[in-house]
Amino acid sequence: MTTYNDTNLYLPQDRRRALVQGETLPGRTTGSALMADISGFTPLTAALVQTLGSRRGAEELTHHLNQVYEALITEVERFGGSDYYPFPYDVGNRQCFA
Repeated sequence: MTTYNDTNLYLPQDRRRALVQGETLPGRTTGSALMADISGFTPLTAALVQTLGSRRGAEELTHHLNQVYEALITEVERFGGSDYYPFPYDVGNRQCFA
């Protein structure tokens, strides 16, 4: 189970990998950031709950969010980047760094 104090939430995977392998980390690096926020998240949630019920609506919402974020994260990781999810309570907002 992941907790909010779990360093895996805050350390990019390339940094974790370097630490595990005993590599020296540079003091600085360059990169890019992708910030994705799903517009209309609240109305979408309400519509799914009204149409499918609370349990099924939540499952359907999770399914669609996972598809969107998996596509984004796959591309970020393809270029050596990391998925960073600092706000576990905000499923409509996620950051990725490359």
